[in-house]
Amino acid sequence: MAGVIAMHERMGYREGGAYNGHFCQHGGRWISYLGPNQATGNTWANLNLHAWCYLATVGTPVTRDAQQAEYDLTLVEPTGRDQIYPHSAFFATSCCGDPLREWIAAGALPPGGAPSTQEIHDMFIAVGKTVFGVPLAFLVAGGRVLRTFDGPVGAYGIPQSALDWRGQPGRDAVPYVFVDADLVGQFASPWPPAGGGTAPAPPVPQKWSISGTAVPA
Repeated sequence: MAGVIAMHERMGYREGGAYNGHFCQHGGRWISYLGPNQATGNTWANLNLHAWCYLATVGTPVTRDAQQAEYDLTLVEPTGRDQIYPHSAFFATSCCGDPLREWIAAGALPPGGAPSTQEIHDMFIAVGKTVFGVPLAFLVAGGRVLRTFDGPVGAYGIPQSALDWRGQPGRDAVPYVFVDADLVGQFASPWPPAGGGTAPAPPVPQKWSISGTAVPA
């Protein structure tokens, strides 16, 4: 995956490559950045949608793990899950292949069909460590940090308090995004509002320095 990004950068695409991120048939998800991309061949789509690349040939089946990975990525679509399109909807290309086009046409759902819980589109849990190696996680929605999770860690090095929060009914659609120490520092920076309440996060950067870091399936 890092090779794909490096190739795109050598070809003159933006830092992080043409795509916002990638996923594979084994369930790996990688996010390079959020915001405008250079992948679709269509100006409106580049500016308003995210572009996710399936690391497979055009005829590769969309495995159950791949379905879950791509579904999780669509939860952070800037327009929500109402506008999910194959590459060929914007540009004359065989990409993204018939199997993926058929999955999108069927609703781009996770394995087993529509989730039983309410979808949360603009929300994710950022997971990482500070420069001092302290594990932290942040519930992020609408460009704001709603909650910080710390304390003992559980599976995949995620703070147990974050695992417990996500384990409550109606929250299992919120995806984890693994981030580096620099972004952890930005999320953790105290911006207390006057009079208390929820502190806004620093602006989410266009470049997410987590290329090549897979979110565990």
